[in-house]
This record gives sequence, C-alpha cells and structure tokens, in this order.
Amino acid sequence: MSALFERWRPQTLDELKGFETVKQQILQVQASVGLMGQSFYITGQSGTGKTTIARILANAASDPTCIEEVDGADVNVDTIREWEKQSQSRPLFGSGFAYIINEAHTMRSPVVSRMNTTLESPGIQRNALFLFTTTADGNKHLFDTKFDALPFLSRCLHLKLELDVDTVHQMADHLCHICETEGFATGTKDEFVEQLQETSFNLRSCIQSLPMRVA
Repeated sequence: MSALFERWRPQTLDELKGFETVKQQILQVQASVGLMGQSFYITGQSGTGKTTIARILANAASDPTCIEEVDGADVNVDTIREWEKQSQSRPLFGSGFAYIINEAHTMRSPVVSRMNTTLESPGIQRNALFLFTTTADGNKHLFDTKFDALPFLSRCLHLKLELDVDTVHQMADHLCHICETEGFATGTKDEFVEQLQETSFNLRSCIQSLPMRVA
C-alpha cells in the first residue's frame, strides 16, 4: 500500500489545493504558447506541492513512458547530452518528452552552464518540457554561489508557490476531508490550520501524521 500522502496526491490542477495565481499562470501558458518547449522553475516551501505540480504538467504534456524524474545532484553533462539526443525526434506516444529535476539547486555549475544552450536547442524546443523544482532556500542558495545562475533562470518560467490565507484554509479543509474519508479522528479547521503552522505549512507532513490522530 502506498504512503498516505501519495494516495492523496493531486493528479490535476483542479485537485490542487490553493495557489490560484499559479494555476492561472499555468493555464495561460497552456492556452497561449503550449507546454512543449517550455522550462518551468518551481519554488516553494517543502511539502507544499512543487513536485506535484511538476508531475501534473508532465502528464499533461507527455505520455508516462516519456517522463523522467531525477534529483538535481544526479544530473551530469552526459545526462543532458542523452536528453538532447532523445529530443531530436518526437516519441511514439504523447507530444514530447518531459524531464523533472527535483532539488534543482543541487545541480553543479557545469550542468547549469550546459542547460543554457540545451534549453534553446531546436530539438528541446520542439519536443521537450523541463520542470525544475526547489525549495525557496534552495533558490536563494543557487543565487548565493559565485556561479552566475541568472542566465539559466532567465530561460525559465518561474512558478512561485506563495502561501496565502485562502491556500492555508483550503489545505485545512483538505485535511478534514481526508480524515472523514479515511475514518481517522478528525478535528476543527482551526486545529488543522495550527498544525500546518507548526510544520511550516508542510501539507505532506500533516497528511502523513493523520493516522496517528487521537480522538
């Protein structure tokens, strides 16, 4: 059986709780220029939905067989060369390839440098979607290095998961709903808001703790 937070991971933008501005930004990009050929840089606090959004976008643009998800620290120049080669032609299924790079701030300088040309190459522009995710602190770390990351970041569309009152309340309602559906001890909305605050609004952590709730 999968972890509770995986069972309740949103599969579509409609299922994603809160972050209405980010949703509208995504829909606008889809409607105006499409997803293929784009590079999204998704930042936010841990457990708020960065990878979830990346997977939603990947699934919207590609067939599951054409989606690759890796950690930034595991990407090297040879990896990028393989992606470039792969993207020279369109896959048999779906409109292209999607690459999710989590913890993007751990990418090494040669990798980030190579990305500058990779993201503009014709094959990538026609047949690939890149999705980079990182915590807000990770984003700051990337800027704090002596290496100039701005040329790379300027090639990406920045989706910033900023918490607002409406998003927090939707998260709290979602926790109530999970408890009721799964048969766990529930609580008031204010109690779940307090729990979210205590975990720095890490929804994943809150969901995982629900089976241990005591009435």
